[in-house]
Amino acid sequence: MEFVTLGMLIIDDIFYPVPRLPALNVLGGAGSYAVLGARLIGGAERAGSIGWTVHEGSDFPEAVKGQIEAWKTSCLFVKTPHRLTTRALNIYRQNEIRDFEFTTPKMRIDESTLIQDQLKAQSFHFACSPTRCMSLVRGISAKRSEIRSPNGLSVGLPVFVWEPIPGLCLPSELNNFFEAVGHVDVVSPNLDELGALFSLSFDAKGSVEMKSLLEVCESILFRSRDSRLWCIVVRMGHWGCLVADKHACVIIEPYHPHLADGAETPVEKVVDPTGAGNTFLGGFCIGLKIPAMARVSPVNSAENSQSVTAAICGTAAASFAVEQVGMPVLSNNATQESQELWNNDEVWERVEYLAQTKVRKVQTDRTWGWNG
Repeated sequence: MEFVTLGMLIIDDIFYPVPRLPALNVLGGAGSYAVLGARLIGGAERAGSIGWTVHEGSDFPEAVKGQIEAWKTSCLFVKTPHRLTTRALNIYRQNEIRDFEFTTPKMRIDESTLIQDQLKAQSFHFACSPTRCMSLVRGISAKRSEIRSPNGLSVGLPVFVWEPIPGLCLPSELNNFFEAVGHVDVVSPNLDELGALFSLSFDAKGSVEMKSLLEVCESILFRSRDSRLWCIVVRMGHWGCLVADKHACVIIEPYHPHLADGAETPVEKVVDPTGAGNTFLGGFCIGLKIPAMARVSPVNSAENSQSVTAAICGTAAASFAVEQVGMPVLSNNATQESQELWNNDEVWERVEYLAQTKVRKVQTDRTWGWNG
C-alpha cells in the first residue's frame, strides 16, 4: 500500500447558527478526510493502495457505507455490534467558532489493529498527541521489522506524517513535541497550534507575521537536524501553507482565494473548512510518491522539490473538502468516462493551476537551511 491513516471515522451531527438547518449523519473524522485527500490525488488507479480501518458499530449508516465503497479504497470494515459507531457533535457559533465533543465512546486505531498489508504501507498519517505519536512510530516500526518481503529482506522505511492535535499544543507540551518530531519525517501543525506551542501569535493584523514563523520553523529543523525529520508544513487556512525543509521555504496559496478582488466578504465557494487540514495531509502523502511535477508543467527549479510537489497536491485536495458540508461528490466525465470528476471538476487541473500560479518562494534575509 502507498498510504495508511490511523485516524478514525466519525459520524458527525453539525449544528449551525439559526436559521441554517443542521446536517446529520455526516461522514467525517481525521481518518475519513485523510483518505479523501489521498483518493483525490491518487485517482482511481491508486485507490486500492489507500488503506484505513473503520469500526462499524451497530448503528452504522448504510448511506455512509455506500459512500465509502464508491471510493474503492482498501477500507477494512471491522464490525463491532456491541457498541455504537464513533459519533461527535459539532456546534458552530458566530464567527465560525466550533465546539466539538464525542457523543459515543471512540475506538482508536493503532499498530495492533493493522493487518500486514497495511503495516507494509509506504506512508502513515496520524493525528494525535506527542506521546501517542512516538508510541505509534515505535509500534509500527517493531511490527514492520517482523515482516519479510519475498526476497527475504525486511520492508524499507516508511514516511511518517504527524498532525498534532490542538488540545495538546501547549507550552507545557513543548519538550514532548520536540521529542516526537524526531520520530517522524514530516510534522504539520496549523498556524494556531504552532503559535500555542511557542506562546506566540502569528496573526499580524490580518496577515501572517512571517519573521517569527520562519524563526520557529528553522529552530525546529535545526534542533532536529540529527533526527529523521526533514520537513515542516504549517497549514495556514485561507493564507495557504508554508513548506519548510532543510533546503528551501515556500508558501503555496490556496486554490480558493479568501476574498474576491475588491470584496469584503469571503468567496462563496468555501462552504465548510471542516476536515480541510486532514484532506491536505492525505493528498500530501500521495504527492510524496509522485515524481516532482511529473504530471504538471515544471515550476521554478528553486521551488521544484518533492515536499513542494506534495504540498501542491495537498492544497488541491483540500480545495475540494471545503466546497460543501461533508464529502465532495464523485462522478465520471460524460464525454470521457474514464476521467473522474469531483464536484464536477478535474483534480489535476487544479494541481496544474496551483503549480503555475500559487507557489511563492519566501524571501528571507539569510540563507535558508544548513550543511551537516
